[in-house]
Amino acid sequence: MEKKPISLKQLGKRLVMTSVTLLDNLFNDDLEKQQTIETYRSRLSEAARDQDLVVLQLQTEKIDAFETIVGYVASKNSGNDNVVIKMQKNQHQLRIVPLHKIEKVSVLSMKNKKIAK
Repeated sequence: MEKKPISLKQLGKRLVMTSVTLLDNLFNDDLEKQQTIETYRSRLSEAARDQDLVVLQLQTEKIDAFETIVGYVASKNSGNDNVVIKMQKNQHQLRIVPLHKIEKVSVLSMKNKKIAK
């Protein structure tokens, strides 16, 4: 059997489809990041309302490792793109963290734990 050469039209269609696929993936990544930020915003709002301890893992630009901070959410209003954390070790120290820098969020609630007698 003899293979038919790919016509110029078919090659052009494949290139266009590849470009569309790449653009679609680019926009979907932005959409996924926005959904992740909204999830973090809602979890941190709940933690502020319940006065729960939060542990945040942050991306850092200066070093390749992650930075971890522990504290309480200082403001119940998290409508903007930042969250204010009152540090656990020093209650007088506040830290403003951009939501897009957060890699992971853990909320530790002491109210929901049942104490065994």
